[in-house]
Amino acid sequence: MKAARNEVIKKFQKDNKKTALIAGGSGFIGSNLVEALLENEIYCIVVDNFSTGSKENLKAILTNSDSTILDLDIAEKEVEINNRKIDYVFHLARVQELADKEPSLEALLVNSLGTKNLLDLARKHDSKFILVSSADIYEAAISNTSIAGYFGKNLHDQVEMSHHEAKRFAEVLTFEYFKKYSVDSTIVRVKDVYGPRMSLSEDNELTVLISEAIKKNTLEMVGDGLKTLNPTFITDVISGLMKVYTSDFNGEIFTLVNPEKYTVRAVAETLRSLVGNIEIIQKKGKKSLEFPYYQLDVSSTQEKLNWYPRKSLKEGLLDTIAFDSQDQLKGETAAVVQQEKPPKQIRIKKGYLRVLLVFASAALVLLTSIYPTFAMIFNKEVGEKYLTQAITAQTEGRFSEANKKSAQAGSFFSQGDNNLRNIFWIASLLHQRDKLVEIEKLLLAEKNMAFSANLTSSALFNLQGDNLIKFSTEESLKQEVEDIRSKLENAGVKLELSRAFMASISESKLPGFAHRDFMNMRLLIDQQDNLISSYEQELSAVNLGE
Repeated sequence: MKAARNEVIKKFQKDNKKTALIAGGSGFIGSNLVEALLENEIYCIVVDNFSTGSKENLKAILTNSDSTILDLDIAEKEVEINNRKIDYVFHLARVQELADKEPSLEALLVNSLGTKNLLDLARKHDSKFILVSSADIYEAAISNTSIAGYFGKNLHDQVEMSHHEAKRFAEVLTFEYFKKYSVDSTIVRVKDVYGPRMSLSEDNELTVLISEAIKKNTLEMVGDGLKTLNPTFITDVISGLMKVYTSDFNGEIFTLVNPEKYTVRAVAETLRSLVGNIEIIQKKGKKSLEFPYYQLDVSSTQEKLNWYPRKSLKEGLLDTIAFDSQDQLKGETAAVVQQEKPPKQIRIKKGYLRVLLVFASAALVLLTSIYPTFAMIFNKEVGEKYLTQAITAQTEGRFSEANKKSAQAGSFFSQGDNNLRNIFWIASLLHQRDKLVEIEKLLLAEKNMAFSANLTSSALFNLQGDNLIKFSTEESLKQEVEDIRSKLENAGVKLELSRAFMASISESKLPGFAHRDFMNMRLLIDQQDNLISSYEQELSAVNLGE
């Protein structure tokens, strides 16, 4: 057994607060749950061996006196807590789907021996036991002829099926303790959970697509991309878990899964619309096991917990991309700074060296923060000026001018976004990154608005006046009208993206200079929406002799 086992990283605090033990608390879902429990005045004991989770996820917890972290493998020994009454036991260990690259003995043991140890603890303390399981346990496959291929012929199926089997056994064991020992038990099933802080190393369709989109790599779909997912945002899952632990339900199974299905292709298309022009391709992969479709029943969960997912796919992906992009950028910036260390100075007097360092530091700050900051503000302000002029010109029917102004606006917004990315690293050092994330969302909303205006003005110029009459044949006229319709439709898509970015902005986190721009964008979006709608109606009235 490793020496780190049973290491108490923090001492227990004695108080009268209710206490929750969270196994797997350093993982994606677990760490978010711990933070929510702490906000609700619950003392938290995090138990984890950090095999799949990360201490980085516990940064906010390490400084909280109402929490204790135990480095412990729940499958290797019993969990003993003798100096506090445990009111709630959450079992989230190894809840991630396909976190392993090969079938994991540890995952099987954590969900068998580990589950038993946690159930014994709940029984001893008369605790409420909450098992977080997977909604994919309905999928199963076992071999009739081969141990080597027990869960399938390819590695992906073996990992996936062994994970489902582990979770199924954990549920059965929970049932037995509920029936035989009357342990207050609840099972919660989740699926396709995503959001900020998610692990991007897991081998499932949703995670791989998000990871590649953040890197702006080609998005690859295995097969036709028609496999369906149920992307469920992390805050929706946490709100459901909070309702479960505060409820009086016992012996229930709740499904905290977004009932709205999306194909892999739809998720890829949404990601492409958010991050820009990236390619989506189909590729051939090893044929995986196919299972009959099972209907996720969330009606009981909705009725008893009054739980409904709140976050739309676009908003959720946008928040995830914004969070993880900045983490990636921070790492890349640190690597660049490390590579650009100045050569050692030889035989320079200390006084001169001190002066030189002062000037070098000042120049570095100027080049890496002050200049990009002012450049970002300048480009943003000029872009907003051109965008406002473009919308005004559209409203007054000056579509050629609107087309030119909107193109200029888009260019300035893009440059402003590039300037902004150059100062994320220093904002992180000053703990101001949250503000920059909100500014970037506003810039992306403005950029998509400029694209919408550019497409709209281009379409409306051709629809204006006698421009349609110049086509000599009915067929050429039909083609032109279809092109106009297509541009207006794409303009509407860009407008919706702009609206989605605006909806995701936390206005309270915007710096002062951006509040006016935020309010102005709301007005421009409404004007653009009305303009597109009115011309779509006019276009529908064009008589093509059909």
